[in-house]
Amino acid sequence: MRIFTLSALLIASITLVMPAASAPARPGTQRLALDRARTIAPEGGCKRVGRGPFFSSASPWNTATAASAPLDPSSPAMITGLLGQVRQYGTGFNTTSWSVPIYTVAASQTAVRVTLDNPNRYLQQAWEAVPLPPTARPAAGTDRQLVVWQPATDTMWEFWHMEIRADGWHAEYGGRIVEASENPGYYVTIGNETGAGFAEQSWWGATATGLPLAAGLVTAEEVRCGSIDHALALALPRTRQGQIAWPAQRGDGKDPSATAIPEGTRLRLDPSLDLATLNMPPFTRMLARAAQRYGLIVRDGAGSVALYGEDPTPLGADPWPSLTGNLKPWQFMPSFPWSRLQVLRPDLRAYPARPAG
Repeated sequence: MRIFTLSALLIASITLVMPAASAPARPGTQRLALDRARTIAPEGGCKRVGRGPFFSSASPWNTATAASAPLDPSSPAMITGLLGQVRQYGTGFNTTSWSVPIYTVAASQTAVRVTLDNPNRYLQQAWEAVPLPPTARPAAGTDRQLVVWQPATDTMWEFWHMEIRADGWHAEYGGRIVEASENPGYYVTIGNETGAGFAEQSWWGATATGLPLAAGLVTAEEVRCGSIDHALALALPRTRQGQIAWPAQRGDGKDPSATAIPEGTRLRLDPSLDLATLNMPPFTRMLARAAQRYGLIVRDGAGSVALYGEDPTPLGADPWPSLTGNLKPWQFMPSFPWSRLQVLRPDLRAYPARPAG
């Protein structure tokens, strides 16, 4: 399944400063043990109620990268390729289009059936009762994505190609995550989702990798709090063909080059880089701090090199102009230090076979 996340295109000039590679390590060095923690405290000390960071505190999305984390031996070559994509396709920060509106609902929200326009009986079972507000609207753009988050039941639903028709809501694909605060940030069978009826849950999800839409999404609340305490979701126009990196569950890359970045790969800004010395807008610096401490995870394909901020539709007003200093993405994204990114040693695997049914 190919998911496109289009963004405004910009041809930006880049100063090439290549990071040095470190010694290779065994695959799987990024894999993290799961725990049962239900919250993660923000660095900025701002009290957040029911909104991000989502998923377990031991999730790869919510765990800082160690300065000593081994780099992929081909990191310099892969970053060279990434910079080529930045120049060719431009950079974006998707909010009002091709992003994700998150509808946070109460336990009392009336549930409705969402029809799955896809032959997957188990996913349809998960969509028989979705607490979807009648005023909900999917994101603008061809993906038409939407997330429903119900803290009272600790459950999250997500949808792709969603629309309202005469007979109710429909979507082409997506998923449901129960015990979301304990979820590792990718689709697995845990808690009351166990059993043969959910054997193919790892193939759920509205992104090309199966990684949840809420994973790596920058929320307005955390920007107001002054820090982004999780990895950033990264989308690339070109990703490696035939291979994915954990935590990606599947992929749709088309680039056969050995130095193309696989979906699921984790990158981070060089930990020796002093961000205070760089000339960039405050919001760009906040993104860079998150990328330096937590990294970026390639979650999807896109029309540009893009990061994601929550779609403001459920908020009632668009906070992003004030949060970004009234700058547009083509004004604050090019100053992100793309050339100082590093590729962490990935846990690679071939594309998995899709389960029957």
